[in-house]
Formats: sequence, C-alpha cells, structure tokens
Amino acid sequence: MRHGAILPGCGNGCQQHPGESDSQSGNHHDPERYGPNLTGVRHPRTARVSMHFTINGQSYQAEPDIRTSLLDLCREHLGLTGSKKGCDHGQCGACTMLVNGRRINSCLSLAVMHQDDEIVTIEGLGTPDDLHPLQAAFVRHDGYQCGYCTPGQICSAVGMMDEQHQGGGRGMKTFTYAKADSADAAVRDAHSSGAKFIAGGTNLLDLMKLQIETPEKLVDISRLPLGEIEEREDGGLTIGALVPNSDLAADPRVIAKYEVLSRALLAGASGQLRNKASTGGNLLQRTRCYYFYDTAMPCNKREPGTGCSAIGGFNRILAVLGTSEQCIATHPSDMAVAMRALDATIITQRPDGDKRRISIHEFYRLPGDTPNIETVLETGELITHIELPAPPKGRQVYRKVRDRASYAFAIVSIAGVVSVEDGKIASASLAFGGLGPMPWRNPAVEAALVGQAPSDAVFNAAADALLADATGYGSNDFKIPLTRRVLVATLRDLTGE
Repeated sequence: MRHGAILPGCGNGCQQHPGESDSQSGNHHDPERYGPNLTGVRHPRTARVSMHFTINGQSYQAEPDIRTSLLDLCREHLGLTGSKKGCDHGQCGACTMLVNGRRINSCLSLAVMHQDDEIVTIEGLGTPDDLHPLQAAFVRHDGYQCGYCTPGQICSAVGMMDEQHQGGGRGMKTFTYAKADSADAAVRDAHSSGAKFIAGGTNLLDLMKLQIETPEKLVDISRLPLGEIEEREDGGLTIGALVPNSDLAADPRVIAKYEVLSRALLAGASGQLRNKASTGGNLLQRTRCYYFYDTAMPCNKREPGTGCSAIGGFNRILAVLGTSEQCIATHPSDMAVAMRALDATIITQRPDGDKRRISIHEFYRLPGDTPNIETVLETGELITHIELPAPPKGRQVYRKVRDRASYAFAIVSIAGVVSVEDGKIASASLAFGGLGPMPWRNPAVEAALVGQAPSDAVFNAAADALLADATGYGSNDFKIPLTRRVLVATLRDLTGE
C-alpha cells in the first residue's frame, strides 16, 4: 500500500497529531542515552528489562526502560504506530489496545507488566486487503473523519463486542421473547419467576443493560388493546395501562378535570421518554438510588441481605420517611404522586384469569426487611387499567423541587388538591414525592388542615404532622426543612393565601 493512503485504523497515512514531532519517533532523541522519551523531557537512564511480547500473533523481544508504557513500546520501539497518543492520560481512548481480549488504555499500562500477554493493536485486526468488519464499516459509512482517533475507536468497539459475547462486559444477558396477543396470553406467558412484562421499556431496558434486571423471558404487551382513555358514568376516567405518558398528559379531559396529573406527567422525564413510557409501567418504576445502580456496591433492594450502602453513604436524593434499616431508597415517579392524591385504583389480571382492584394506597409496600418487594403484585399479575374517581373539588397544583429545570427526579414534590368554602378548608388531598419509598400520603396532614382557616400557622401544623417521623441520614438532612417550606408555599398557592 502506498505511503499516505488513508485506511481507517491501519496505522498508515493518518495525519500527524498536533504536538507529535519527529522527536517522538527518536529522530532527535537518543533512547540509548536517555531512555524512552515519555513526556518530551530528558530523563536519566534507568533500568531496562529484557522481555518477550506477543503482539498481533507475532513474538517480539525487547528491552524497554521500566518506565515505558505499552503504547510507547509499540510506537517507539516496535514500529507499530497505528495506536495513537492523544491525551496520554487515559481520557481520549486513541491508544486503545486489546490485552487478553479486553480493551485497555495502553498509555496507562507499563510495558513490563505485559510479559507473555496476548496483545492486539489496530494492525492486528485486519490488513488493507482483508479489513476487519468494523474497519470496512467505517470506510463504507465514512466514519473516520481525520482518522487520528479511529484506531482507538475500532479497537474499543471490537473489545466491547467481544466482552459482551464472553459475558465479561456490561450489557443485557440473553432472554427469550414472546409477543402477547391478549391479556390472557400475557399472564399465561409471564407465569414464571424469571419473566417480565415489557411495554415501553424505558426503565426496564436500562436496568437490563446494567444487569440489575436479568429476566429470563420478556413478554411484550405493547400491542395489547389497552391504550384508550374512557369516561365512566360516575364522571371518572378509566385509563388503559398502555396509554403513553405524553398522551395522558395531553388528553383534554385530564387537563380540564385532573390538572395535577397532567402537570405531574409533564414535570417528569423528556418528550422522547414520555412518548414511549406507559401508564402502567410508570407506576412500576424502580428507584434511582445511586447504590441500586452501582452493582459493585451492596444493596438490599438489588441483592437482599447484602446491606444498604446508602445508609452512611451519599444519600442526598434518598428518603426521609418510611425508611427501614434495610433501605432508604425513594420511589421516582411523578405520575404516581398525582395518582395517589387523586385516589386512583389499579386494575389487574391474575394468571388464573381473576381480576383485582387495588387502591393505590395499598399498592406499594414499605421496605421493612424486604425492600426488594415493592408492590403487592403477584408473579405474572398484569396491570390492565387505572381508574380515577370523579374529579375532585378545589384547586389542583403539582410543585416539584429538583436540581435542574427539566429531566431530573424530585428532591421533593407535592401533588395537592384543596377546596376552600366559607373561608375554611373544606377538603384536602396531599401526596408527596422524593421523600419516601412510595408516593407518600399521611391522613394526619390533611386532618390538620380540614376545617381550619388558611394561615401559615395551620400550614406549619400540617408540616409538623408530615415530618413528625422524618429521619435524615446525613447528606439528605436538608430535605426536612426544605419540605416544610415547599409545603407551606404550596398550601398558600392552593388556598389563595
């Protein structure tokens, strides 16, 4: 191949990187006198070690200075210049090589550590006449841009795929798949401990990629006829479990009669996620606790009996109400908070064909000693509908405090419905998010309000009732006074004070 021809990741013809001069290839540097030029600064000569390396299936003998990185060994001593030096600090990936089948940053690995390892650089993946499929794909789709970083990109991608095939990388484990054509078929297919329903999949697939959820079987319910919103004779609504969050939020009947629900839905996620996420699936979201997502850390919700890393750890977004010694995770849903304030009822179908009506007040479970069990659903039980009662009287508000203006989970949120008659609070329904392991509602809070004339003193009495059993765990202590302030502000809004 002629010098200068561009072949993605071939090691030839890539333009010189800014800062890469002839001195790096030894033209103006005497490695025999000074040792390898690792940083462009001359160093006193240090120890050398005679070693054997296997690179791209070929044997090499070399005596590198013990400070020599694997990247510098290949580039400066062995003439394998396909792997590039970019940042030289392990951040850019241009130096990626495969060592014993796994991708590494070769700039951050000493050559002396790789005696007898199987090392593959970009030169070993393919030849100009026989490209690796990924190299060919880069050419076909014009993916290499200037070409300097392309060797690292290709080596990283090859390594990533190999790691997945070998089960050593992060990614989904294998599963079987069934597409249900009826609710009966769905519950029948899912009547095993290793099965999961999938509708939108916006939370489940994320967890599967991290191997937090590892179902043996997915039952696809996305095509079932559960995507309608219907009015009932009592004035309420029946919402199909597969109604997308965006459709539910935009429904004129929901906007007009259940404003708190529409606002809660629009306060959560992004437009793309709301278009895909289902109403039933939203109720079943898993916590976003940092330690639940970090499989290297103990988590009783993920692996019962291993411990709760959040207690004594970083717990800023976690619960202050309803916790146990086993778990302090919060429930992440905005929609479920509004549903609880509206006294929703969840309709399910069991594997035996029976249907069940579950009040949302009874649907979720406190963590206790079994934080891995989050709802009262049985194995194979399918949510088919959610019922809302007739629209409540009064003003409706959803207030959410979060770290940024959009696409963030609640630090604290309040779904409130309050009516005022003759200068006094006639009815109140208040549910809270970001505070507990479930959408939180405490009858004592509402009892402190009903029959009282709106005032800050009354509002603070309601906050006292809410926070009487609140417990902070260090970095989430601030939630307790914050919740008081947010509740008082929300009640002022709801009552016109």
